Amino acid sequence: LSARPGHLVARLRERTLAWLMPGLLDFTALELADQLVQAAPHSAAHAQGATFVAGVTTWSPGSDPASCSTLLHQADAA
Repeated sequence: LSARPGHLVARLRERTLAWLMPGLLDFTALELADQLVQAAPHSAAHAQGATFVAGVTTWSPGSDPASCSTLLHQADAA
């Protein structure tokens, strides 16, 4: 599983990453997040005790503007 052209993966905090996926429908983003969750137990990090959880939130042009912190909070709550 890898990021697609135009996607951005960034470290936000020591153990927090964000994957921005512009142009994807919400169900496609959910599908990709599920693929990550399914792959995590097979990683070397998992063998060392790391865990993985994913939350998805969406924003569309023309909808109410949201700050980055609002979007991250929504993803954390998902």
